[in-house]
Amino acid sequence: MSSRFPNKLITLRKHFNYSQQDIAEIMGVPVSEYMKWENGSKLCSMSQLLRLANTFKVSLDELFDNSLEVTLPNLALEDSIEIPFQAKLQNTTNIPIVDGYTEQIFPVEESHTSNLDKTLVTRIISDNTLEVIEPEETMVIKKPKQIKEVKKEPEVKKKSNLPFILGGIGVVALLTIVGFFVFNFGNKNNINEIDNTNRLVAAKEYSAYLSSEGNIITHGNRPDTKDFLDAIQISSLGNTLLGLNKDGTVVCTGVNCDVSDWEKVKMISASNTTSLGLTEEKTVLCTGSNCDVSEWTEIDFIHASDYGVYGISDGKVLYSGSLNIQDKLNSLSGVKVLTTSLNYLVTLNNTGQVNVIPLTDKEGFITNTWTNVVQIVAGKDFVAGLGSNGSVYFAGNEDIEEEVLTWNNIKYIAAHEDYIIAINNNNLMLGAGDNSYNQYENISVSPTPTDEDSSKLGKVGNIKFSENNKVLQLTWDKVENADFYQVSINVAGNYTVKTATNSLTIDAARLTPNTNYMVSIVAYSNDETKYEASDVTVVNYQYVGATPTPEVKMYKVVFYDFDGKTVLSEQSVNEGSDAIAPADPVREGYTFTGWSGNYFGISKDTKIVATYKKIEKKTYKIIFNDSNGNHLQTKVLEEGTMPEPPIMNKENSSVSWNPQLGPVSGDTTYTAVYTCTIKLENGSLVMPDASGNCYCPDGTNLIDGVCKGPEGG
Repeated sequence: MSSRFPNKLITLRKHFNYSQQDIAEIMGVPVSEYMKWENGSKLCSMSQLLRLANTFKVSLDELFDNSLEVTLPNLALEDSIEIPFQAKLQNTTNIPIVDGYTEQIFPVEESHTSNLDKTLVTRIISDNTLEVIEPEETMVIKKPKQIKEVKKEPEVKKKSNLPFILGGIGVVALLTIVGFFVFNFGNKNNINEIDNTNRLVAAKEYSAYLSSEGNIITHGNRPDTKDFLDAIQISSLGNTLLGLNKDGTVVCTGVNCDVSDWEKVKMISASNTTSLGLTEEKTVLCTGSNCDVSEWTEIDFIHASDYGVYGISDGKVLYSGSLNIQDKLNSLSGVKVLTTSLNYLVTLNNTGQVNVIPLTDKEGFITNTWTNVVQIVAGKDFVAGLGSNGSVYFAGNEDIEEEVLTWNNIKYIAAHEDYIIAINNNNLMLGAGDNSYNQYENISVSPTPTDEDSSKLGKVGNIKFSENNKVLQLTWDKVENADFYQVSINVAGNYTVKTATNSLTIDAARLTPNTNYMVSIVAYSNDETKYEASDVTVVNYQYVGATPTPEVKMYKVVFYDFDGKTVLSEQSVNEGSDAIAPADPVREGYTFTGWSGNYFGISKDTKIVATYKKIEKKTYKIIFNDSNGNHLQTKVLEEGTMPEPPIMNKENSSVSWNPQLGPVSGDTTYTAVYTCTIKLENGSLVMPDASGNCYCPDGTNLIDGVCKGPEGG
């Protein structure tokens, strides 16, 4: 039988008209911790259990023994206790308020909160001057209804009084308590707490959200999550749902589930082919495909995709898989987290900047205008980033973009290939893109209020943060019938303030850049008999703070022709940016094949050289014969070349060729043609002999190129 302790705790708290924030303050724990006691995900310590029993004026047996009912104490004035609405907060340090805003904050200090019946004046500062205008009408915040305080017993000393206290507990109740502690907590060494990591999953046929209370809300073709009762992270792409437990063990449903012996795990990541775990020692556990990670050390982040696994160590990206992307990864530095889709690898660096690397022939996206990004996702034709102010950056699919750009106050995003989902600060699930399996419904993932809460003020929602180098400002939607708000933030000293307006301004000097803060807000009414204080709204905010402009390094990139000397292009490129290749060069007899060297993500002076492949030409046989058909010479020449005939030295004769010499275009036989260069006296040419030589007839002499007789001499 499950423990009735959480329900008893809720019943007693509401009976005494306490809020969750009130009891958390009494117990000296964060409100998020107390909420776990009420939802049964965590049990308080023995000393805290004793304090609860004393606060609610019930015995320890009644509070914890499942077999006993709680008798609600009489709330008559003479028997009741004082609600510690102000007494607990008297020593809370004030958060300084920066002038220049129209809202007045009422800090919780003794001088301001010992009597809430006092008149409080709101200062109004005009938009154009710093003059303070005091309004004629004043705002009065009434003190909550007080109940007579019961005299507290002296603080219990463990060594002297604990045996006496335990002696007053019934044997059955004591055994029940001890057994519950041993069974639920005795064998566990919780090393993990729920945070913003792996809270929202977008898989092919379903989505899953891990709430702050540890509940998993699914949509679509829901996976089996009955074993995920202690999960603080979830991860999936479809075939496998992986869960990380508080104690560092891992649960799994689907395939690649050989994880039962994993322990001391701090982070998980699952794809359809691989399950990954990051251990406390910063090594990686892997089951499934692409598990060549045994030598990875000092890993800060892991990611599993269907085509390989990634790790980040000191800002550098490691990879084991089937894609040929190592050159691209080697140029990356300062990487904090990454994600992938079918077509893209998206990285987020330490300064909140996003870089998109295509994994296929797809073009990348321009993201250099995105700033202060805290989370990234990718689909097959889009990428998105969650800004620290709750807005969403988007590039790609225009139909999805039109919907996403209307979103605000977002705290988590996730994406699959064809759709994107988000959870906003009101715990409303939003979605855009393919919804074939009803993966998202655009409905609240918070429990529906019951009739019992019908008079309770609505929870504070739509909390927005804006910051500059001087202040951090919070605003939220006004709650109907609320007269003031109590805001707590875990800066140094755990400051708590009350304000009659729906805003708060904090001096940036109180905050540490790049730090996550938890903010809780509760709405109150002056008429507590009619309206109960709202449930606490708790949000986490990553304060960025003033970020110094990093010095941009420049490097020289030179593109050379094949000889490594002829400069084709010389460029100065920002560190991490890509150079632009010049037009393809031309080289006679060769085909340009590309560039030797990496000119993407430049990190040093770089030399790039053109590469070519020689064009292979056809060859033909060329034959030269004399005029009688006797062979003189044979050559094999490339197409287009001019053949050179053999040298022919003939007497008084010139040599030509038939056919006429020309560029080689096929197999060709050339025959010599002899022409005499001397004449007879009658002007006719002498005929060559069989060898191609030309001589004057007998009885004549060659004079000036003419064969003349004796009388002509």
